[in-house]
Amino acid sequence: MSKPPVKVSGLIAAGKLSAAQGVQVSTAFDAPAEQTNSSAPAQPATRRVPLHLMDDSPYQPRRQYDPLHVDEIGQSLLTTGQRTPVTLRVSPTNPERFETLKGHYRRRGAASIGWTDLEALIVVRNEREAKLDTRIDNEGAKLNEYEYALMFRAELDEEDSAAKTQTVVANMYLCSQAKVSNCLSMLDLPEPVIALLNKNSALFGARAAKEITALWAKYPDNHATILEAIDRLNHGADQGSIKGWVLQKLTTSKAAKGPQKHVIPSSAGVPRYVTQTKKRDIIVRLADPTIDISSVQLKIDKMLRELEEAAAEEKNIN
Repeated sequence: MSKPPVKVSGLIAAGKLSAAQGVQVSTAFDAPAEQTNSSAPAQPATRRVPLHLMDDSPYQPRRQYDPLHVDEIGQSLLTTGQRTPVTLRVSPTNPERFETLKGHYRRRGAASIGWTDLEALIVVRNEREAKLDTRIDNEGAKLNEYEYALMFRAELDEEDSAAKTQTVVANMYLCSQAKVSNCLSMLDLPEPVIALLNKNSALFGARAAKEITALWAKYPDNHATILEAIDRLNHGADQGSIKGWVLQKLTTSKAAKGPQKHVIPSSAGVPRYVTQTKKRDIIVRLADPTIDISSVQLKIDKMLRELEEAAAEEKNIN
């Protein structure tokens, strides 16, 4: 039975044998050294990061966080633990803090259950990459249409964005071009309405926005009524009721502004005169048949002349 071969080169390298003078050591039969792929990119490191060192991304399009979804995230963390790390980058303005790219809801959910830190993936992102990471990540809770509108508009306007058309934006955010167009139309609402959306971005959507825009143009003297209809949404009214409520309000108001009757009674409370307006006319009716109609007309004429003289005198003074 033959003996297993001995790797002499290894013994020589270990200093246990010496090569004879003039003999060159060969490594031709040595096992190959373990190869490492030096070109493979280094994997980003994860570590525990305190919640108080995490800031929201300035590119986060979300303006409101659903408290129910925050609670759901918190309960999920309690039940199953943190299964995926949040994604952060070192803040470009403060190297001791971190900017949240993915995980805005998880950070709030963790805080709601009393956690003080989270496992985080620390990545390197330039501004453009940070924008895309933040905008595309919605953690299962979709943006409302006004938030989408602001995000789509930013994507179209930013110089570092390749999206110059609504179609490209739609492809980027996996939605239809019609959705992009409908959401963007909300930004054409009048300033007082935009102010209401800035306070509550989920107040109403793109369909209601179109009705509001039409009402605003059709009833320029009734903007206060339209704003009142919108404000009702803050108190539980359905956004589909805006148009009907405004029209009902205007109809009621118009009826209230119809012919107005004023009754002038005697000292005993018996009606003596009744005046009524109808468009630009004032109608005077004598309720007491004993009143001389000619003398009343003369007194009215005298009063009107005095009014005209007073108006002329005021005009001359000014």
